[in-house]
Amino acid sequence: MRDLVESPDNPGLLLPIYPSDREMASYTNRTIKEFDMDYVFQDTLTLDTAWKGRSAVHFVFKGTHCKHYNMFLSDFTELVRTNTLVNGEIDGDWRFVKKGKSFGVRKV
Repeated sequence: MRDLVESPDNPGLLLPIYPSDREMASYTNRTIKEFDMDYVFQDTLTLDTAWKGRSAVHFVFKGTHCKHYNMFLSDFTELVRTNTLVNGEIDGDWRFVKKGKSFGVRKV
């Protein structure tokens, strides 16, 4: 699996990085072009919690390997509209997305 780095905005949430960025000392110095937004991974995600930031509502899903992933309200709405969650779980392929300064996952 590709290397992941913890989000500075949401501790515990993970983002993918290019392998060549491993030596970078600080996540906060990274720009969006350094993140691999085309990285697709397969996992079963379970709805864990929801929280409201200063300008958005987010849902947090827990993966099968205890990793947590943020999902934006608009992506969650589309997920519920087009898929079936069974006991709060959904299996599929996921891609990282960026909105503003925040990152999340979206079902492919």
